[in-house]
Amino acid sequence: MTDAAHGLNIAIPGSQDTISIKNKAKPFEKTSAAPVLATAEGRPLVLAWTDYDSTQINIATLDQAAWNKTKFEWAGWKKNTVAGQTAKNEPSIMIAPVGSELPDGSPLPDYIAWVGGYWNQLNVAPLGKDWSFRNEDKTTLDEYSPAPPALAATRDGWLVLAWKGNDTCLNVATSTDGGKAFPRKLPLSYTSNSGPWLAYINERLYLLWQGLGKDPSGKDIDEKPCIAEITFDPYGTPHLGAVTSLATKEGCGGHPSMGLLREFALAWRGSADSSNPDWIVAQVATDWTAFGNQVILNEQTSAAPSLCRWNEMLCIAWTSTNVNRKINVAELCVPSYQVRLLYDPNQWNKPGSTVAITLQMRSFDGKDNVSAAQLPLKITGLYPKPDPGKAPSGTFAYLILPQGPGYQLNVDTTGYRPSSSFNSIDYYELSFTAGSDPATHTATFKISPP
Repeated sequence: MTDAAHGLNIAIPGSQDTISIKNKAKPFEKTSAAPVLATAEGRPLVLAWTDYDSTQINIATLDQAAWNKTKFEWAGWKKNTVAGQTAKNEPSIMIAPVGSELPDGSPLPDYIAWVGGYWNQLNVAPLGKDWSFRNEDKTTLDEYSPAPPALAATRDGWLVLAWKGNDTCLNVATSTDGGKAFPRKLPLSYTSNSGPWLAYINERLYLLWQGLGKDPSGKDIDEKPCIAEITFDPYGTPHLGAVTSLATKEGCGGHPSMGLLREFALAWRGSADSSNPDWIVAQVATDWTAFGNQVILNEQTSAAPSLCRWNEMLCIAWTSTNVNRKINVAELCVPSYQVRLLYDPNQWNKPGSTVAITLQMRSFDGKDNVSAAQLPLKITGLYPKPDPGKAPSGTFAYLILPQGPGYQLNVDTTGYRPSSSFNSIDYYELSFTAGSDPATHTATFKISPP
């Protein structure tokens, strides 16, 4: 199948309420491929990409002080060009946690990996404090790839490199000597139209890729997001765990990306065969093997998106689909809670009546009722605005309802227009937040004609 992208897709667990993009920066810096985000505890947010015109490798950093002033806007980033280095596509970058070490006890540096040269060879190099490297420190492997590689490091200081070979088969290899050699190679029987992605989360390493054709057992995984855990023997030899492929109708164009905030999040780019050219969101509990229902958001991308957790945020970067091919960076706001409505939102209410909106707040997997006086619900808006009626404000009342702890808001609809008269919808939508969680939740109600 073709790999022409139409949209950005996200699978995340948790609430069925609004999953939103916050603090989206004005698009900046053109790229010929995908932008890549990376960070580690105590480190700045790092963005790596190849220049659209020159294919030069670029790295930019954003620290907390700059974020406080500019959010993700380009003015807050510090750009560095990796002098003399070009890449066939996007690089992969590994940011070392503060205080981490190589197996020999020396400090673990940051690393970059890329495909370059006439024959598309794999390269790995340690980065200095100025985000450059010495040519003599670069390792050029006797491995070749038509797609970007993926790079990660384990808590033992082992470097892990993953790539797609010229035969479309995926490979994983480890280095226990600081990237000088990658002798412990695991060729996989899984194939892909694109390069893979590595995610190191809570000291566990995951390999993610776009499925191609059928798996070794004959199961159809074509254009499905695939995930598996990589484990190691005591000598650093990698082993592939059980593979999970998402049962999605939305094709995966390029590798998926995964991050973890309160729960796992999975993002991918829609393929040419996707029914929607936008983001797709799925739900799961804390188990990464069970991504579920999909929700579509209206952001398009021309390359694989990148997810990264930084400073208790889930950050995301993608490439614009227009001719400018500019980089977008934003926060992916994932709800901590689900809303369980205890009234019928499809019931028609008479104009001027009082509509009682009763509900409960549930945990993000929907299992537990977390409604409490210590979790206030603050009203943030009503759409459409009632004219000449008055929109509700303030907070919901916390009550012990017949169904258990919950909330109630009495909406006086005096002066509200019938919602059946609206052009595109037939309801009013009340938005609110829960406690300190920034996600927006909604509850709807209808007003009938007089």
